Amino acid sequence: MDIRAEGTYPGTDMRLTLATIAGEASPSFFFPVLPERGYEASPVGRMTALLPDMVWGYGIRTFTCGAHETRFHRSACSLLEQDLDLLEETIETTGTAEGKLTVPLAGPVTCLSHVELSNGHWMWTDAGAVRDLMEQYAEMVAHVINEITHRTGRDVWIVIDETEAQSVFDGSLSGIHIWESMPIPDMRTLLSQWGASGAVAPGRVVLRLPDMTQFPDHTWTRYCDSVIRAKTLRLALPFSLRPTAEQRDTLGELYDQWGTSLELSLPVAVPRQQWRTQAQRIAQVLHDIAVPPQVEKIPAVHDTTLRWAASTVSNTTFNAVPFRPAESVAEYVGALAEVPALVLNEWPQ
Repeated sequence: MDIRAEGTYPGTDMRLTLATIAGEASPSFFFPVLPERGYEASPVGRMTALLPDMVWGYGIRTFTCGAHETRFHRSACSLLEQDLDLLEETIETTGTAEGKLTVPLAGPVTCLSHVELSNGHWMWTDAGAVRDLMEQYAEMVAHVINEITHRTGRDVWIVIDETEAQSVFDGSLSGIHIWESMPIPDMRTLLSQWGASGAVAPGRVVLRLPDMTQFPDHTWTRYCDSVIRAKTLRLALPFSLRPTAEQRDTLGELYDQWGTSLELSLPVAVPRQQWRTQAQRIAQVLHDIAVPPQVEKIPAVHDTTLRWAASTVSNTTFNAVPFRPAESVAEYVGALAEVPALVLNEWPQ
C-alpha cells in the first residue's frame, strides 16, 4: 500500500528531518514542510517562492500580493533554495536516489483564499488574479517536477493539497465586510484548471480535496470522473476510520468507478504501541468499501495525522497529536513506513 505523507512536521531542522525520512521511509520519500520556521516556511509561504511572477508579502493578518518586492518574498525564495539543496544533499549522501518522491504543494484555491490583495480583499474575489494564478500554477508544477527530478533522480509525484480551502467550497469564506458575498467555485472550471496541472505529468499528480459533501453542486463527482478517466489526475478524498453508512456507500461507489485513481486521506501515524491496531482499522474500512486484499488494488493513503492550518503558523495543530517535537519525526516517519506494511496481514477474514 502506497503512503503519501502530507509533509508538515514540527521542528525547525530541515537537515535532521530529511535524514530521518531517508532512514525510516526511503521507498516513499517526501519533501517535508517545517512551518514552525516562520510564515515563509509554511505551505503557502513555499508557494510564494514557487510562483515568482507575483510579488508576495505577509501583512497584518495573512499573506499578501502587491506591486513591490518584499523582504518576506526574498526570504521565502532563499529558504526554498536552501531546502532544495539539503534535499539533494541528503539523497546523494544516503544513496536513496531510487523510488518515489512526493512533493506536497498548497493548491491554487488554497492560495487564493489565504492571500489578500492590496485593497484588503481575498485574491479569490478577483477574477483576473484567479486567472493569472491558475495559469502560472500548471507551469510551476512542471518546473517543480523537472527541478527536483534533475536534483534527485527520483520519480517525482505532486500532491495538490486543497484541504485548507474548505471554506471556499462550502461557501463559508468571509470577506472584509459582513455583506460581502464570496463566489462559489464552478467545479467544472476548477477541474479543468487542476487538470492542466495534472497534464504535465499524467498519473503522477494527485488532487487532494476537503470534505465535499457540503458542496452546493452535487454533480462534482461527474466532473471529477471526466478528469480521472482522461488519466490526468488522481483524486484523494477524506475518509473517517469510523465512517457512516452513507460515507461507506459513497466511497464504495467511487472506488468501483475509479479504482486506484481514487486515493484516501485518513490518519495513519500513531505511537509505536498502536501500529497494529491502526493497521486493523485501516484494513477494516478498506474491506468495508469492497477493496480486495491485493496490493495492486489497494488505494494509496494520504496521512492526516499532522495537519497545518493555512492562515497562521500558530494554528499548526501539532499539539493535537501524540507526537512531541523531541521524538516526533523518527516515530512519526516510522509509523508511515510500518503501519501500511501491516494492513494486509490484518485484513478481515
